[in-house]
Amino acid sequence: MTLQALYATKRRSEDVPLAICVGDAQEVGNYLETGHLASGLLEELLPGPVTVISWTKSSSDLPNCINPGRRLLGVRVPNSCFVRAVARQYGHALALTSANQSGDRSTVDVTEFLEIWDDCTLIFDGGKIPSSGLGSTIVNLSVPGKYSIQRRGDACQITEETLLRYGLAKNDVFL
Repeated sequence: MTLQALYATKRRSEDVPLAICVGDAQEVGNYLETGHLASGLLEELLPGPVTVISWTKSSSDLPNCINPGRRLLGVRVPNSCFVRAVARQYGHALALTSANQSGDRSTVDVTEFLEIWDDCTLIFDGGKIPSSGLGSTIVNLSVPGKYSIQRRGDACQITEETLLRYGLAKNDVFL
């Protein structure tokens, strides 16, 4: 599926950025500037229902069609062993989004997004995802020593506890 088709299927504005998915927390630094983050932080947050935002690394091999003109990027390492295995096998980041139409509650089972099946090239049923349907917690880590929760998702409380334990201060200013 092309990125244009993905946006059309989700009925999502192309102004809304996409996150990417990688197979392991150690790969996040291939796409994001992470030198300002404490050692072990990403490995503690990921894999899991957390999307980490920081500055796009200029040396990344990310295609220009992913979020053109944007300097911040969201990266996930999902809990799904299957999705991580696909990302590892592909060898590069994958565009990542929830299987729903924009603005709808996140789906946790393939039967919850029947209305977009015809637009999908492939559908993999890995069983029901253990989730409340809130989606991932999105945390901006682009400011050294600070964090900002951009979306309160399934792992918000534990994410904030982890960030505070690593000495980051809450920053309520969005970038």
